[in-house]
Amino acid sequence: MAIHVALIPIISYQRFKAEGIAAFGAFSQAPEHLSDRGTDTAFGYGVQLGVQADFSPSLSVGANYRSRIRSDDLDD
Repeated sequence: MAIHVALIPIISYQRFKAEGIAAFGAFSQAPEHLSDRGTDTAFGYGVQLGVQADFSPSLSVGANYRSRIRSDDLDD
């Protein structure tokens, strides 16, 4: 019987940019923060763990866990 274990880091990067939606400013509580404010970015991280047990050449069992991605907040 063989057991395989893997621990994988997860790194995320996200970008957000809103343009051309200033016409909806009348519906916003902060219309000056609604549109054309540049690009916001955020980084995040997590981990994935996997285990597999090979009982025979035709039978293996595995399990996998992926953590929540913890990310920075985008700027207002």
